[in-house]
Amino acid sequence: MSHIAVVTDSSSCIPPEVAEKYHIHVAPIHLIIDDVEYRDGIDITVEEFYARLRGPSTKFSLGTSGAMQGELISIFDKLRGKVEGMVIIFLSSKISAAYSAALTVRDAADVPIEIVDSQFTTSALGFIAIAAAQAADQGENMNEVVEAAKNVMSKVKGFVALENLDYLRRGGRFSEGSAEQAAQMRPVVTMREGLIKLADGTADHDEADERLLRIMKDNLIPTPLHVAVMYGGLPQKADRLQEKIKARFSCAELWMTPLTPVLGAHSGPDTLGVAFYNE
Repeated sequence: MSHIAVVTDSSSCIPPEVAEKYHIHVAPIHLIIDDVEYRDGIDITVEEFYARLRGPSTKFSLGTSGAMQGELISIFDKLRGKVEGMVIIFLSSKISAAYSAALTVRDAADVPIEIVDSQFTTSALGFIAIAAAQAADQGENMNEVVEAAKNVMSKVKGFVALENLDYLRRGGRFSEGSAEQAAQMRPVVTMREGLIKLADGTADHDEADERLLRIMKDNLIPTPLHVAVMYGGLPQKADRLQEKIKARFSCAELWMTPLTPVLGAHSGPDTLGVAFYNE
């Protein structure tokens, strides 16, 4: 039977039950914490990670592209002889070496592979991968699976309200704004052209959810709406935001997910975000 496998990386924040439902293969990005290497979402729980993130003098860095190559090769080995092709959909190549790792190992695979640079991360990437996997589950060919991903890429948006810019700057994933802004702002960031950018406006501590709701309202059109609520170490804030979204918008799909450790290391513990698109 013809089948196309969809592979994404752990920064997509796809809930495990959703990945299982649509047969999505998730390659974990590696995160180094105080010189010990962990597979994102596998070797350390979200709760353990955010507890450590609040601790003193914890050092974080991302694993090498070689680590991602190893994860992809492991997935290829499991799928060998079971699929007719693969579509790999990774986070933006402008903020990660994961895309380059996929290019490096593509020639070693014995099935056709298409690699899509999503230009996103977080659940925005997750929605793109899910759309591709849904197309694959419907028996569509590789080109159609890629087009399904690109269709959502053209529509999806993601916004994250941070406590400050310190974690992004520390991880080398952000260069906008002044030192004064970094110290004083509670910024909202988004992805534009594959890079992390400041969105229009900031969010005070007690108003992050309302700011995100206003952003959603300003960007929506009257077609079926898909939403993911994302959070760092404070799930109760995400619960409140999810309830407000239910009350204010008609959602065809709405789920909540923690930001995985590899994202939390760059966003911080007090983080709240949304990813969404209209059909």
